[in-house]
Amino acid sequence: MKKLRIISLFIISYLFYLLFTQLLFAEDNLVQLKGQLLKKDNFMELDQHDQKRPINYVCLSFMLQKDKRLYILKLDVDGIAEGFRVLKGVDLSLGKAGEIAVWVKKSDRNKIRPKVYKVEADGLSVFELPYRPGNNAFLFLMLALLALAFASTYYLPKVSAARNWRLLQRRPHYI
Repeated sequence: MKKLRIISLFIISYLFYLLFTQLLFAEDNLVQLKGQLLKKDNFMELDQHDQKRPINYVCLSFMLQKDKRLYILKLDVDGIAEGFRVLKGVDLSLGKAGEIAVWVKKSDRNKIRPKVYKVEADGLSVFELPYRPGNNAFLFLMLALLALAFASTYYLPKVSAARNWRLLQRRPHYI
């Protein structure tokens, strides 16, 4: 029972951490990096992470002038039937654009290959991921339910036992 209490307290503290970071850094965690296109490349990638069936990805990589970072956009071709056409449109937009803005996470700003969340070509959005970093609503809900389950398995038996004890104390003792 003591382990359940420790686990539930840990989960509750992690929930407060998620809530705290979500409230403080919700919209402020993406940074815009601007520049002109230096070079770009299209390629296919076969990914096989702990799955029996490999996943084909269409990738578009590009670099900006005066920037040492390599930006890679990946789309699952098996999951999205239009994957080739989507990246072809992004490729054409990047080729014709005068200025490109890439949105990455603040913590990934100094990495060589940061994860790209949004790309704008001449002020128009040409690529955007459907989710943002730090959007942990589903994780928060699941952990809250798990903490509630652990807390109820720890505290409800004690409440029930205390109630039964009080009822026994009220009953008159017959000889």
